[in-house]
Amino acid sequence: MWVDMMSRNPPPLTQVFLRPALICAGLLLALIALHYDAMKSMAQIWWNAKTFNHCLLIPFISGWLIYQNRSQWMQHAPQSSWIGFALLSVASFLIVVASLTKVNAALHFALVTAVIALLWMVFGNAFARLNHFALLYLYFAVPFGEFLVPALQDVTAEMAVAMLRAIDIPTFTDGRLIEIPTGSFLVAEACSGISYLIAALALGTLFAHLYYQSIWRKAAFIGLSIVVPIIANGIRAFMIIYIAYKTNNEYAVGIDHLIYGWIFFGVVILLMFFIGQMFAEPVSKSETSEQLLVPLTRHSFYPVAGLGLAMLVVSSLLAERESQAPTLQPDLQAFAAPMQEIKQDLLGVRFRGAAWQRQWQDGDWQFVLGYFPQEQAGSELISSAHQLYDDSYWDLIGNPVVQLNQQAVTSYRLRNHHQRAIGMVNLPLFADGQLRKGWQVKWHQLQAQLLERASPAYQLVIIYPPEQEARLNEPALQQRLQQLAATLELTP
Repeated sequence: MWVDMMSRNPPPLTQVFLRPALICAGLLLALIALHYDAMKSMAQIWWNAKTFNHCLLIPFISGWLIYQNRSQWMQHAPQSSWIGFALLSVASFLIVVASLTKVNAALHFALVTAVIALLWMVFGNAFARLNHFALLYLYFAVPFGEFLVPALQDVTAEMAVAMLRAIDIPTFTDGRLIEIPTGSFLVAEACSGISYLIAALALGTLFAHLYYQSIWRKAAFIGLSIVVPIIANGIRAFMIIYIAYKTNNEYAVGIDHLIYGWIFFGVVILLMFFIGQMFAEPVSKSETSEQLLVPLTRHSFYPVAGLGLAMLVVSSLLAERESQAPTLQPDLQAFAAPMQEIKQDLLGVRFRGAAWQRQWQDGDWQFVLGYFPQEQAGSELISSAHQLYDDSYWDLIGNPVVQLNQQAVTSYRLRNHHQRAIGMVNLPLFADGQLRKGWQVKWHQLQAQLLERASPAYQLVIIYPPEQEARLNEPALQQRLQQLAATLELTP
């Protein structure tokens, strides 16, 4: 009876969607309030990091895509979805794990997934299906991808050197440092092209959605959005060095090379979009309907909304759990006995949130040690806030893989303004003395958090002359690391 009456006299669409819209808005506000610090950290990255400034536009672009597609999804009566609730449950679990392990990138992905899940849960399966691209496009708002910077630096340097040598310009390279007769050029992080790549991928994906229907054309253009910026950045680096060479460093140096880079990148992307539009496929658009094609039935949004809110509250409470730090201080006598303690390290290492930091010297080698009694906010063992070297004095020219205790470890090759070169490795160390990679460290710490036990650890930086790299694999160093790890067993 209710269905028949509503089918004969359907209410206005604004009235049909008003209640779920208000419920969804309330749940989104609850998500922001309960995880305010994490949301704030993501927004701060959008605003402060040039690489991710474009992320500020992503929510508005997704909203615009949903609005543009209203002729499709507004013909389906909103019905709360238990599939959306299941996705929210998964997102909540990921929020807890990411919060306990202090992995901001994973936390931001989980929060965006929670936003998608809330929209899906409240407005229903038809809404999610018809707006799947707009919802997935929200993932471009996650500030993610900086792990690609070292690889992009290497590719850019190799491309620039190959082009310079192709036109017979004398070139010497040392990692990412390129030397020509008129001067030296370092392919630094700002020159890696990561900003171009991430922005081009976001724009290219949107362009492919708007102008193509064939999945193959979409995939091809998205692929071009990845390849073209990488090639363009290599050409940009070559042009900057070439112009500096021809003008005896009067042009294309300092801030000029960044300005020229963005102009060059803009021209390349516009040309790519212009060519891509020539192969555009017509997209059929239907007119907006003023009536529901799917009958409106009696439906309550409150049960699933209440469960969704409860899920958000529980995840927030679990994410704030903190284990107690041990009260005992480790005894470093066995580790430090053969060395001389010094007041200042060679690189200017600064471990944010460490309980203490000390440094020792052993001949040409230095050891900088930071102690972390427990993983907690503001005192993370692995953090981008740590300063491993003073970048105003040292330049990173490469990240070669070295052997340490029979394991492959990524190192840092540094050179200062006086052309002094050094090598450096950065190691997290726990009581068992095993060397762990990033995800293994986080897994170890997650287990400690869930079991509510302490997980004290060291952050150790080893500084050595590059020509002595082979000593990293000697038994003497392995024994020294085991002595250091043994002191962590003095926890309650």
